[in-house]
Amino acid sequence: MESTLIRSPFVLFVMTMVTGGLAALSIPALGWLIPPLLIASLAYAVLAAFFTTRYTTYHLGLDWLLKLNFCLFVIFMNQTAFEQWFSQRIPMAISAAYLVLLAAVYVLGCRMERQTNWSKFDQTRTSPTLAITKGKVQRIVRSRTNAKRKSSSRNASNIGAGLGVAALGMVGAVFGARGKELLVLVVVTGFMAAPFVWLRYLVIYGVGIREVRKVERERGERFELDNAAALQEARRKMFFARLLNPRLRQQV
Repeated sequence: MESTLIRSPFVLFVMTMVTGGLAALSIPALGWLIPPLLIASLAYAVLAAFFTTRYTTYHLGLDWLLKLNFCLFVIFMNQTAFEQWFSQRIPMAISAAYLVLLAAVYVLGCRMERQTNWSKFDQTRTSPTLAITKGKVQRIVRSRTNAKRKSSSRNASNIGAGLGVAALGMVGAVFGARGKELLVLVVVTGFMAAPFVWLRYLVIYGVGIREVRKVERERGERFELDNAAALQEARRKMFFARLLNPRLRQQV
């Protein structure tokens, strides 16, 4: 668990380099924006991996980098898919319209989530997904108990994937030379539709971070990760962590 907390910020930094590079290649005008983003994401990665034990500091940066990577990848995918069909401005307009729509759905989902599960969080400090106890934030993970439903869902996914591959093969056979462009277009369409399915999970994650932060501001408190002590111990065993963070060298 602790090693995952240390690795995750750097994984997202690498993802930012990849998606930022792809976006800059597809739209050269974005090239000036990528270096500041990389500097900011690297600074966050070092802070989150080697320094902070505060819940909101760690997870807020993670949340923003996830969204940033998705936006950059959407720009690249749309540019790649639609440049064969339209001029360069049309894919950019499609990306902008899509991201605005996704943001609107996200904001609406956040409002509904707050009203449903977080109306009394500042008083009880407990919600269906996390709780604050003794100054630490404990994430509540609920296991799936309906194995039959899980198995059925997996089978349906496998069947859907098989049908999708067959349909794409037919598209390539029927449309010949244009089959490749249509294949890319179908893949991009599926990629753009996917977030509307799992957006509810991102909504719950994002709302939880901001509600904890709201309580911190109102009460003047700072809440730590529930495994902060174990995380610091794991950091103490890493050379680069001790090199960058003097506090780790002072601890016994």
